[in-house]
Amino acid sequence: MSRKGFPEVEQQYIDHAREQTLTALTSPETPQRLRRYYCVDTDYAGASFTRITPNPSDAISASDLLATSMLSVSIPAHSVRLFVEDKGTRKTVRRLLEALPDRRLEDAKGKHFAPMSDFYEFVKANLGQAGAADPNPWVTASKLTARKRPDLFPVRDAAVCDFLGLAELRDFGKDWRVFRELMRDEQVDDVLDDLRDGLKDLASSSPCRVKSDKERLRVLDAALWVHATDVDPAPCDEHEARD
Repeated sequence: MSRKGFPEVEQQYIDHAREQTLTALTSPETPQRLRRYYCVDTDYAGASFTRITPNPSDAISASDLLATSMLSVSIPAHSVRLFVEDKGTRKTVRRLLEALPDRRLEDAKGKHFAPMSDFYEFVKANLGQAGAADPNPWVTASKLTARKRPDLFPVRDAAVCDFLGLAELRDFGKDWRVFRELMRDEQVDDVLDDLRDGLKDLASSSPCRVKSDKERLRVLDAALWVHATDVDPAPCDEHEARD
């Protein structure tokens, strides 16, 4: 894969992903589904994925691994030790994180693709060490990188990639390119704003405590996921909290 810029993607994939995205964002059930996803009194991870602390900007910490595991993935024990205890791994993670651009995905330029790729591929390699249950942990790597830079890396959940028609591409760079195009699309941008405003209104009128993400890319990720996985849109209440 060339590291000179985000790879080209056939327009048909971008157009299909845009159509699917607008369908998800404009669904009348999406605000209620998002409210449920971000309600702290349910067992969904939305309210905690980016909020669990500490979240150091220059390291992958135990809290990062905990937050990532809340998105229905497992972190191998060997990988936990590498990220948290191994000095060489921690040093490389620090260097790769510091090289990432301080900007949102929609503002990322071609020159930023290489450092993004370097970080993602290093994380993925350390999650797929010999003996790991998943030899190709691309979903877990996507979620962990999104935890570290939620404005820059999309989660790329398998259900979302299937919904957007990206699964057959089998290329993280092309997926990023499509997500960047979505975040740059004026209609998607307008509808996403409307959805976020509607979520705020629902949160203020609901007995459920809602803590939604601040990052636009994270809200888009969440909206796509709750639609693609058909999250129950029924109102939540205090009785749904689990021991």
